[in-house]
Amino acid sequence: MIQSFWGYPAKKLLLLIPFYLFTSLQANIQDDRAAMMHIERELFIVHKQNILLKEKYAEEKEKYFNHSRIKAYEKTMAEYEEKERKIRAERDRLVAEQKKRDLCMAELERQIPVLEGDIHVKVDISDQIMNVYKGDTLVYSWFVSTAAGAYFTPTGKFKPYHTAKMHFSKQYDNSPMPYAVFFKEGFAIHGTEWVRSLGYKASHGCVRLHTNNAQKLYNLVQQYGYHRVSISIAS
Repeated sequence: MIQSFWGYPAKKLLLLIPFYLFTSLQANIQDDRAAMMHIERELFIVHKQNILLKEKYAEEKEKYFNHSRIKAYEKTMAEYEEKERKIRAERDRLVAEQKKRDLCMAELERQIPVLEGDIHVKVDISDQIMNVYKGDTLVYSWFVSTAAGAYFTPTGKFKPYHTAKMHFSKQYDNSPMPYAVFFKEGFAIHGTEWVRSLGYKASHGCVRLHTNNAQKLYNLVQQYGYHRVSISIAS
């Protein structure tokens, strides 16, 4: 059994880590991103409405033809300014929650060496999310891109059989595949520059990751070896 520098077994060491570090990563990151996209869209709309209202208000005030109309604009402007303030506050709350979760993930990442068990990579095609476990503990949760259109990403259970720090696809115009972990007949998990597509089906069949995350997975495979890494892909 792995021992910590205090002489405690790894399991006892983990009891010292606040429980929220494990539970906070269980939240569905698809829902988190959807919420952020929704709030950003709302903020964009209400901000544009505020600009338009101010322009119309300035026009009416310059004419000063209708005092009641000016007062109506002032009331509406105040309402929309308050609405924008509340939306900005909600966006700030979401950003703070994401930062908190990022800190939790960073803490878990530091604990990987003392966690018991092998590396389990689980890809959910329907959610376009990859979860990485060390034993039973979730240590990473990332957006991916799997096959789009007429292409397919194989499903099932696999073991890595080859890795490459930088691979170039002969099939697709020498497209770069950084930190590639091959798991079946040319299919690999690898980094991509198309980060805006992550979370959506967009690949020719491989599982794409942000390159920084692909490097982390690549390093885990290098560290623990093919025999201690399993990859499962489900639709």
